[in-house]
Formats: sequence, C-alpha cells, structure tokens
Amino acid sequence: MEKDSVKQFTRFLKDDGSYTAFINNFKSYEGTEIRLSWAKGEIENGFCTFNNIPDRTFKSYCKELSQATDVLNYAFAWADTLEGFNFWQGIASRWKEKLKD
Repeated sequence: MEKDSVKQFTRFLKDDGSYTAFINNFKSYEGTEIRLSWAKGEIENGFCTFNNIPDRTFKSYCKELSQATDVLNYAFAWADTLEGFNFWQGIASRWKEKLKD
C-alpha cells in the first residue's frame, strides 16, 4: 500500500470519527493475532493480498498490504469488536467508494 494511501486512509478515519476505534482494535491482542494469522495464511496459499508477513505495527501492515482497498478487511475481526461487523462493513464500503473518486 502506497504512503499516500496510508495518509488518505488515516485522514478518512479521522474525518469519519472512527480513527480511535480502529487503532484500539488494530492494536488489541486479538486484532494482532488474527491479522498475523490471516497474512500468513494468505501468503502460504499463494494469494497476493500481502507481499510479506507484516510485524505488529500499522506501518508494517500497510507496507506489506498489496492494495489500499483491503486495509480494513484484514486489520482485525470486525464481529469480535465492540462496534460490531456492520459498523466496520459500513466504513469499509465508504472507504472503497472514496478510493474510486
């Protein structure tokens, strides 16, 4: 994921009012473990979602993620958060729409 896309995504979350919730879930133990497991599985199965397995940081995650459209999809398990699946699905949809503009 390109640096400009990372900045755009961060600004998008802040404007949306969901930045703090995203960071809290991203940094949580559960979010980290599932994200690293997904990345490993994607690479082992030959998918192009990740270039390499990222470390636990947001910077590494973004660097190793192939496409900006996937930044929310692999960040953490949406259904396991306080906000719930539908909340994150809505944000992911708005993010993908913003990338089309």
